[in-house]
Formats: sequence, C-alpha cells, structure tokens
Amino acid sequence: MFNDLLSLPGLENWFAIDLAVKSTLLVALAAGLRHRVWTLLFLALLILPPVTLFAPGWNWQVIPRSWQAEKSEDAIPDAIPVTTSVPSGIEPEPSALPMTPKITRAVDQTEPTLQSQLVPAVFEQETHHAVASTPAPIPKIIQPATFDWSKHTLALIWLGGFLLMLLPLITGLWGNGRLRKQGQLLDSPDWQRMMTELSHRLGLQRTITLLSGGPQQMPITFGLRHPCVVLPDDAANWDEERRQVVLLHELAHIKRFDVPLQMIARLGCALFWFHPLVWWSARQMRLEREHACDDCVLLAGQEPSVYASHLLEIAHQLSNQTRFTTAALCMARKSQLEGRLLAVLDTRRSRAQVGVVRTLGCLSLALLLVITLGIVHPTLQVESLLTAAEKEPASATPKTGSEEYQLMRITGTVLSPDGEPLSGAHIDLFTDNRGTNWHRRIPGVDDFESHQTTTNETGWFQIVLPHDISRPRKDMQIIASVAGGLLAKETIDPHLPRHHVELKLSAAKKVRVQLIDTVGNPIVGIEPYLSGISLGKNSYINIRHPKPDSLVAAWPRFTKSDDEGYVEAMLPTSTTTLRLLIDDKQVGAHALDVEISDKPISVALKPAQFLDGKVIDETTGQPIAGAEVMILERPYRTTRTKADGSFRVARGETLGGLFPSGQNILHVYPPSESAYLFHAHEWKWPNNRLSDANLTIKMRTGIVISGRVTEKGTGKPVPKVALAFESQEYNNPLFDETSQCRFFGADMKYATDADGRFQMPVWPGPGYLIVTAPTLDYVHQEISLGDKYYGKPGLQREYYDAAVRLNLKPAAQPEPMEIILERGELLKQKIICPDGQPANGKAYARSYIPFKKEIDASLPVILFENGQFELPGFHSKKSLPLLFVDLKHHCGKIVTEFPPDDAPIQLEQCGAATFQFEDNNGKPLADHEPLLMIIVTPGATNTAFIQPDQPLWFEHLFWQNILWPKRISKTNAEGRVTVNDLIPGATYQLQFIKKGRWASGYEFTVRPGETTDVGKVVLELQ
Repeated sequence: MFNDLLSLPGLENWFAIDLAVKSTLLVALAAGLRHRVWTLLFLALLILPPVTLFAPGWNWQVIPRSWQAEKSEDAIPDAIPVTTSVPSGIEPEPSALPMTPKITRAVDQTEPTLQSQLVPAVFEQETHHAVASTPAPIPKIIQPATFDWSKHTLALIWLGGFLLMLLPLITGLWGNGRLRKQGQLLDSPDWQRMMTELSHRLGLQRTITLLSGGPQQMPITFGLRHPCVVLPDDAANWDEERRQVVLLHELAHIKRFDVPLQMIARLGCALFWFHPLVWWSARQMRLEREHACDDCVLLAGQEPSVYASHLLEIAHQLSNQTRFTTAALCMARKSQLEGRLLAVLDTRRSRAQVGVVRTLGCLSLALLLVITLGIVHPTLQVESLLTAAEKEPASATPKTGSEEYQLMRITGTVLSPDGEPLSGAHIDLFTDNRGTNWHRRIPGVDDFESHQTTTNETGWFQIVLPHDISRPRKDMQIIASVAGGLLAKETIDPHLPRHHVELKLSAAKKVRVQLIDTVGNPIVGIEPYLSGISLGKNSYINIRHPKPDSLVAAWPRFTKSDDEGYVEAMLPTSTTTLRLLIDDKQVGAHALDVEISDKPISVALKPAQFLDGKVIDETTGQPIAGAEVMILERPYRTTRTKADGSFRVARGETLGGLFPSGQNILHVYPPSESAYLFHAHEWKWPNNRLSDANLTIKMRTGIVISGRVTEKGTGKPVPKVALAFESQEYNNPLFDETSQCRFFGADMKYATDADGRFQMPVWPGPGYLIVTAPTLDYVHQEISLGDKYYGKPGLQREYYDAAVRLNLKPAAQPEPMEIILERGELLKQKIICPDGQPANGKAYARSYIPFKKEIDASLPVILFENGQFELPGFHSKKSLPLLFVDLKHHCGKIVTEFPPDDAPIQLEQCGAATFQFEDNNGKPLADHEPLLMIIVTPGATNTAFIQPDQPLWFEHLFWQNILWPKRISKTNAEGRVTVNDLIPGATYQLQFIKKGRWASGYEFTVRPGETTDVGKVVLELQ
C-alpha cells in the first residue's frame, strides 16, 4: 500500500490545490478565515489518499496524446525499430510517436486504442525504398518473482521519515502530560474570576485548567479534550492588564480549537515529509493561527499599541517551549514577532472571526473538491495524431501594437555615484490612486499598489505591469537604493506604456538628529518616520505613506533614539532639509522640518497633549465600537474606537492656511455594516498643553437603503462600485453640517459585493446617491453643482456613472433599488496626419475623467501612438467633443461628430493667433503670458462662487496644460505675441481678472494653416 500511495496519480493535484489556495484565496481575507483555509488544505491531504485508493474511479479522457508523444521522444533510447511489412495498397495511419521530421507512418488501422508499449517509427533509408510499417506485438517475458528494491526501498525511506516526523509529536504529548501533573494549580479567586469573565467575553463554555509551569515558562496552551493553560511562576506578580492580554490570547486558542487543528497539520507534515511546500504551508498555518488569536484579543477591546508592547516584552523575557512541549501552542516566537506586531498595529486589517456557517461552507467545498480529485483520473484522448512532418508549422506571429499596448514595461539602469552600473540594487515601484491622505481608504477598492525587483549584474532591471486604459493609475514613483543609504527616485508617467529611466544614486552621509523636550532632556526610544527630503533648492523627494506597514523597502529609515536622544539614518549628501513625523503614545504627534548643517542638530518636541474621546449613539447613549476616527492634522492619523466607544489621539500640527492654530476636523467613519452616519466634527484644542482634552461625539442613525448595481442590457452585477450620499445643502430643512467634510463633501463610501449588492445609511431629505464604477467602461451621467446644492441645474457640471435623486422622509423604509449602469463601447480609431502618416500625440475626451468629477482647467490625457487611439466608455453623443493634437507634426482636430464607416480621423494643420496686449492706460504689456483656454462645452463664465440661481458654467481646458512641458510665449516689448499650434475649429477665449473676479472674453477660432489676428486686448492693472 505504501508503494501505491507513493505512485498515486492524483499526488501532483494535491499540491496544485496547495498552490491555487496560496495564490488566490489568501490575499485579502481575515486571518481567522485564512487559518481555516490552511486547515482544510491539510484535511484534504489526509483524506485524499484513502479516497483515491479505495473509491471507484472514472477515467476522464482529457490529456492530448501529443503530450505523451513529446515526453516519449526523450524517454525512448535510440534502438533498431521493430516493424512488420504492410502489403502495398493499404494506406497506413499517421504515427503516434514521431522521432524525426523524416518518418513513415507506423500505426495499424485496426488498433482502436493506444498501444501499451510504444514503438518508434521507421527511418527512411536513403539507399532503400521507404517501407511502411506497423508495430509488432512484443511478447511478454515471464521472469521469476523477485523483490523490487526500487519500489520497496522508496517505501521504506518514506516510512522511516514518517516515523521520524511523528517523534516530536509523541514526545510533545508526553511532555504535556508531565507538565499537567507537575504544574502548580492556579485556583485563587482572582485568577478564577478573571478566567470566568474572559471566557464569558469570548463565548467560551469549556472547563479550563490554569497552571504555573516554571520561572521562565512561555505561556502555552495544550490539551485535546481537557484544555490547559500554563503560565510562568511570576504571573502572580503581573498587573491586571498583562493577565488579561495573556489569558485572552490563550483562551482564543481554545475557543478556535487550535490544538487539534495543529495536530492535523503535524500529521499532514509527517505523511508528506518529503515535500517542502507542505512544511511551508504548515508554517503559514501557524502564522495565521497567531494572527487570528491576536485579532480575537483586539476585538475583545484591547488597545493595539498596548497589546503589541506586551507581546514584545513577553517574547524577550520568557523562553520558548522545550522539545517536550512541541504539542502545545506557545504565545510568542521571536521569529514571528515582527510580522505579528505589524499586523496588530495595522488599523486597516480585517479582523473578522469565522462563524459556523462559513466554516461549514468551506468544509463542504473542500470535501467536494477532494472527492472529485480522488475519483477522477485524467487519461489520454483516443484520437489519431499527425506526425510533426505532416503538421504545418505554427506561424510565429508578432504581437500587434494594440496587444503590446496592454502591457506597461518599465526598464532602467541603476548607477553608482561614480556612474558605474550597480548589481543587486533594490527597486520599488508604487502608486496610490487616492491622491491625498485625507480620504478614507475603501478596502479592496483603494489599494496601495507596489512592485519590487532588483538589478542584474549589469545594473539593469525591468518591471512589466498590466496597462489598461479603463483602469488608469494616478501617479507612479520608482525608488532605487542599496545598503548604506544610496538613494535615487523618479516619477513615472502612468499614461505611457513604455519607460526607460536611469537612476543615479546619490552619495550618502550619516545624518544625526537629537530629540529633546522643552527643557533640554533627551527623549529616548522614539523612532521618527522620514516623510521627505530636500536635495538643494529645487529637488524634493517624498513618499505619501511614511508608516511601517506601507513604507517601501528602499525608503530610508531612522533608528530609535538612543540614551542621548539621537536618531540617525543614511541620507544623500545633498540633503538640506528633511521632514520627520512622530506618532507616539508617550511624546505625542509631531511633524518636524529639520535643516541639515555641519553643527549638532537638536529638535525640541512640544509637550504631548492627547484627546480622550468617546463615540456614542445620539439617542441611546450606547458606545459605538469599531468606528474609525481620522484627525486632519500633520501627521495624518486614524484610530479605531474600542468596545466602550473610546479612542485616544495625540495633538499634531495644525494645517497652516486651512485652520487657525489648534483647530482641526475630526472625521468619524462608522462601522461599514452599521446604520450610523458619517460625522464631521470641527473642533479646537485647548490653548495650553498642560492638560489633555475630552470630547464626546454623538452619531446619528440614518435611513438604511439597499439595492443592486447591474449593467444595462445584460443584467450582470457590477462589483466594487463605490457609493456615497450627498445631502442637498440649500433649501433643505433636514440638512446637517456634520454630514460632510468641509473640503470633500461626503467621504463615507460603501462598495458593492461580488453580486453587485449594497446596503448603506443615508440622511433624510433631498440629496444624491453618487455611484462610481471601478473602471471607466461606463457612460457618465451629467448633473451639476446646482442640482446637488439647491435642487436645480446650475454652476459647474459634474459627471458620475450614476446619480440617483433621493428625498426620503425621516421614518421612511424604502424598497430595494436597482441601479443600472450603461456600458459604453471601447472605441478603437486610427488617427492620421494631413499627409496620411500615423499621428502621435495627445487626446482629450469629454467622457474620460478618471480621478475627477468635472472638466475644469484640465483633463486627463489619452496618448495615441502610431495612429492607434483607444477610448473606453465611449458614447456617440455624450463623449463628444474629442480633441486631438500632434505637436510634433503641428496638426490637430476637434471631433464633434464621428466619421462614417470607421474611416480614420485625419488631423488638420494647426493654426495660430496673434494678440496685442495693453493695460487700461493704453500702454503695452510686456513680458505677459496670456491665459488661454479652449472651450469644451459652452456656458456662462465660471465665477468660482457657489450661489443660488446661477446658470451652468462653461467647461474649459487651459491651453498651457495641453502644451506642457512647453509654455506659451510671452509678449514682447510692444505687447505683441503669437500663439502657435492651435487646433483648427476649436473655440478659444482669454481668461483674466476684471473688477477683482475672474472673467473671460475675446473669443476666436483658427483655420488650418492660417493665423488669426485677435487684435487689441485690454487688461486691468492689478
């Protein structure tokens, strides 16, 4: 049976399951669910062998016979083929086993199935006529029964490894029994009271034994039927907080049945001890087990930073288990400590626990998969196979331009400060589509994208990414670094499909900064985060998320402050200033701008001040747990309320220019599954820093709406759609100022699930449900600021994938709604120059507005190369006009209607315009750069003031933004200037200041190849 087990046909499939699970399921799930998935993998490993050996099998003829032919070429040695003659006139069949391009056919017509022993085809001899042949039957040779050492030796090796791997488990079980007998029972009233209270909090009803095991005993848990928790001798001296943390972690193991589940993993490792992926999977299962228990502790109300400090102290003060307790679960391993601490402090991490329904669902799916793999045996297809000589060779068709355009290739070379190529340099490419730290990140929708690689021996690297025009990136940055602080950074244009950069590392120097308090005492044990550095006057390098869980590997890090308060890091020698961010529970939050000099550098931190807040229900006064609180100060921070609704946040630095000193806004994001509404609370710190502040935030419940987002025509659900509700501000007696942020409007967004369904609370009264699809494939719906602010069109136009007008009464119970998105076309058009050659340049579409909601001064560019232009979400009316400009060939076009029969769009020669600028005293305006704009949609002048009863404003693009990085020429001494490369047929206006407000005028157009004289332009002196 051991031999059969080692040669199971499904053995390779088991590890295919392993790889599939690792690559698809274990990325964005909570730790508890990830641990359950790893557990089911080991259950499958234990169940699959008996199912395969004893269950009835079904042969699935799915494997192409060409695979066997290819494998047999290498398997069969060169030998004289065994053939039999075939009478002339009989047409032989193609051979199933080609060996060279010149072969004869060698398969019998009458053979309905594949021969059990393959015979090579016959070579054509140059001195003889080709002989058609068929394989002759090979007689079976009867040999005396012998012991097959090749198979049995392998089985004995496996059995020896299996028993050896079981030895630690057996000794561990024996050690657990000895520890249970020798340990001192902790049955004092204080311990028993705490055990009862914590068990009740976790919903645990099993009887648990609490023991003291030794002076340096790491807290452990063991026992299948009768669980036992063992603590060190000095546990009696622990404070109540330490006791709660340790017991909550160990009780979480018992609640989750981690001990028997770990036994299953050990048996799986023993059974498949020869496979490294099994051991790797067991290690991942242990990691996720501890992460899941950490999540239980945090969900029970423990502060992440406090819990992390306890973990760190326990790992360094107590020893791990001995070889006689290998069947137990210890609380902390030093090898896992860093990853666990980062996970504990990660506020964005999902900490949901696995319920019974989800566990049973995963178990049912695993059993179905195991049984299927056990009874289905893939076999060769029964079909004839042409020889290689009779098949036409596959043409090696190169990729077309559009196919190549679907990939972004970033290549580059990293050079040392001396200009020599550097091998082994670390490369980090990252992007963040939010654009600001102020917005709340929607899990699974607003993800931080990063890619890493290293340079080869010639200093060269390459990163290949998907490049989808319907899923654009906002900005991309690439950082190269090597040990010792050598650093270089470049910005990558996300619109271009190909990039090549040369990253020359700056020489590095050690920078030391002393952190002191206001009286000059050193501050010890603080690790600041480097937010940005200035290299000279005109170069600034920064990174958006300077936090341990999101720092790219190449970004410099400062050490913790030593006994004298010094922190240090290796930075480029040209560094002149740097910004340090500190967020610490002792010294508070600070954003420090430090000037670098040759003299000793000391920075005094202001006294720490904290806000102890509480988030409660406005009606019942009950605490709200799990709400996210963001404070708009530097550094930007987010914390989560505890089980009692409390939170604690340190005072940071006021955002100068936006708030007076000490003033800020608190954004409170309710748990996404609750009925509470987003709350923006404008607040000011006390004038002095002598005492902490207290604040209670009362949150209202909204009207819960639900529904489904689908595609028009197909009815397909649309997942990952972002939804937000914006209340009408004017003419709305139910409007609440706390419903939106002062700068961004409604910032609490919800997302549809895989079936396109959503549920969210909204405010009563009029307003709009704003719908944003995850891609740009959908046709936009136009509304205006006037619709949103006071209920009728006016002001600036805005574009969303859907905008649903709501006006619900306070006690309304609305029915589920159906939101339908219209998928546009993927327009593929050829763009040519006036001479018929392919054009290369920039295009702008009224419907292509990623990361924006309006057309105001600029539009995201769409690049077209070699005459190939693509536009997702195209609508023949709503997407027009389209603007094209090829500055290299000085041609362009505005498209207001599409050419028939897919004819190419032929650009026209650009025109020009001349101006004579004077001030209101009649004097020429010299050295003046005109502010020229192209009108996309006609309308009234944009006053930039939101007032009722205003008309719709025009939509425009500044011509300077289209020309970038070039600029419009400035006027000469006589006030004259000529602007070239203007798009023929487009409408242009000048923008200027008139009576203290923006105004526009002097409208004109240009004709192909001609110059329009706009004439005299009079501007007011400012």
